[in-house]
Amino acid sequence: METKERIRADYDAAEWKPLQTRLYHLGVNWTYRGFGMAMEAAMMVRRDESLGSCMKGVYIDVAKRNRTGRENVQRDIATLIRVIWEEGNRELLREMAGRVLADTV
Repeated sequence: METKERIRADYDAAEWKPLQTRLYHLGVNWTYRGFGMAMEAAMMVRRDESLGSCMKGVYIDVAKRNRTGRENVQRDIATLIRVIWEEGNRELLREMAGRVLADTV
């Protein structure tokens, strides 16, 4: 099952829809490989906040669900973040951060 369909099957729409919308507004969508993986990782951490202190574990879990390696998950999510940072909605990012953002990563 593809990531998009699995997310829709495994999580309630009330969980994934706001996150999907926020990512769309930041400037990314399902065409990026890391999109679904980032959504899964965020929903896992949201359900169990203790996972946030060990992202390596989250990457491993997402990798298993997507039948890929942890390194691939980490790279694809990092690419998604880079695209948002470099090409995304800077005003929304600033609003989310609650402060002025630096121009470089």
